[in-house]
Amino acid sequence: MGVEDGMLLFASVVKPRLYLWSMEAGPRGAAGRAQSRFIELGPLLPRPVLVDNTEVSAVGFAEGVGVIFIKTKVGLYTIHLKSKQSNQVHRGYINKVMPYMSFYTGGV
Repeated sequence: MGVEDGMLLFASVVKPRLYLWSMEAGPRGAAGRAQSRFIELGPLLPRPVLVDNTEVSAVGFAEGVGVIFIKTKVGLYTIHLKSKQSNQVHRGYINKVMPYMSFYTGGV
């Protein structure tokens, strides 16, 4: 998913929570996943998204700004990891997200 505080992170959604996992070195040097924290989605997403047994999953991230994109049948939402706030950024169905953080115009 991205990097936060120098640690590689992964995200998964198991209703009604967004789980964040980090990669950590084990006692013999092998990397393993450790649950870092979770965010309750109930207060952040509209009630029908979580109650009606609809599909909710993490589909993208914006590295460096701590934002995860959550896909639902109602629309696409951002979850800001530090403030734990959400915003609907698209109505309708989206399968994957690849946000652009900047553009290069090539010598113009």
